[in-house]
Amino acid sequence: MTRRALWLSVLLCLLVLAAIWLTFGFRRDSTYVFLHVIESNTHGLARLPPGEFPPVAHFDPGTCTLWVTGALPRKSPIIILYEVDALGIRLHARLHALRPGATLRISEPRSWTGSLSGAEVIADQERLFRRDLRLVRVEPDGTVQLECAGSMVRLSPGEGWSWAVLEPGGVPVEAMPGPEWEEVVRQAFAANQPLTRLTVFNYGRWEWSGVKAGGPW
Repeated sequence: MTRRALWLSVLLCLLVLAAIWLTFGFRRDSTYVFLHVIESNTHGLARLPPGEFPPVAHFDPGTCTLWVTGALPRKSPIIILYEVDALGIRLHARLHALRPGATLRISEPRSWTGSLSGAEVIADQERLFRRDLRLVRVEPDGTVQLECAGSMVRLSPGEGWSWAVLEPGGVPVEAMPGPEWEEVVRQAFAANQPLTRLTVFNYGRWEWSGVKAGGPW
């Protein structure tokens, strides 16, 4: 092979690699990975609120649409809907647009007055999970790597993971739904023992063109 032919081959390879990078790079820029983080508490209510917590987002997988109430910074690789509830009553909700390396501050105090009287609804001291969630990386197929409570977790699209804390200052325990988990929950309820469960679901990659303001509230 002559020197000219060699250089032409190298140039052709570089052009092919550039085309692949541009194709997949722009593809990733036009999509986001949607994570749903739910913190559920058995003891988290200071008192019952008079009405529902205002919604911040609604995800419709049937139409690939994420309805939002406020603006989100476009081109963010990860969108997280983080919700806190107590016995099924939503107490906190917020959308976060983040990048790999960022941290979701779960350990921060939460507050909601819930009425004009200013009386506090959330018993924040009863929220037992006080570990933050760090976003380590996002892979091209939408798989995410997370670090939480000393564990490294890899979630492919469609997968979820859970941690639980059963007592103040307790060590988070990885607990996926199943017979053992159901028995832990049953015993905690029977003993009126506070319990907090944090669950992360990975709904995979979705098009930014499907993010819409407003929605079916």
